[in-house]
Amino acid sequence: MKIRTDFVTNSSSTSYIFKDKSLLDKRDELKRYVEKLNDEYYEKAIRTATSDAMRKLEREWRDRETAWINNDFDDELKYIADNLIPIKESNLDVLKYMYNWYEKDLFDIVLFGMEIYTQYMYGRYEKEFFDVLSVDTQSDPRPHTDDELIQAIHGELSDETLTKLAAMAIIQSLDHSPSEYIIIPEEEDSHKIIFTRKLFDEYLCDGMLCDWDFWNDSYHSLMPETLSYHYDRILNYAEGMIGESLGDIFERIIGKCYVYFEYYETVRGLLQYGLLNLPSCIFGCGHMG
Repeated sequence: MKIRTDFVTNSSSTSYIFKDKSLLDKRDELKRYVEKLNDEYYEKAIRTATSDAMRKLEREWRDRETAWINNDFDDELKYIADNLIPIKESNLDVLKYMYNWYEKDLFDIVLFGMEIYTQYMYGRYEKEFFDVLSVDTQSDPRPHTDDELIQAIHGELSDETLTKLAAMAIIQSLDHSPSEYIIIPEEEDSHKIIFTRKLFDEYLCDGMLCDWDFWNDSYHSLMPETLSYHYDRILNYAEGMIGESLGDIFERIIGKCYVYFEYYETVRGLLQYGLLNLPSCIFGCGHMG
């Protein structure tokens, strides 16, 4: 998963997925955390600056961030909280973006469980935040490597896990299926768009499900490997979802959750890291391009 590596970004959109809508309840805790990040980050930046000019610039940036915390933090947090919606009610484009951006993380959660995933991720972002001053490359913190995921895929999977993998196959197939297969005219909300028999027959039952080239349009997809070992059972579970809304199917993967998504807008860097460290935050990042 991509994560932030500085206070300023040129990312073109921002997304977060939370377990609940309790952001405002965490306001005081979150603000203290953001203040801590600001103080400690710039203390180190000023201390390690290589010239008087750079130290002066770092102090100016620190003062700018402090002013934002004092004057604008509450408004930005309230805006995010007010614009959280159940992921099952997001529109189709957002649903597809969420899947494509977080596919590997979704595999982690489906195969090993939400608790293991969140325990591993909690605190990782704070470490990455302070590593900005000493490393040049982004990390991709996840609890399991692709090899570990593939090994798990090759094992014996429960009915619950296979149902979630079937839901993932359905959502991923949306990138390859004509819109007339899924979209009711003038309907864009994913909870109003139904997974149809036509989509199942043409895109999941016609051999494309196991076509490596088809799925590798998503360059990091683990779906071909999954389907190679569990095709018949996954197909059976996918067929059982015919008639369900795409929003409900996505919720099968990750459970009930809430999404914040903005095109061409970003969250302040300090607040981004603060949100990422909330236990209720499952995913979050600024997306390039």
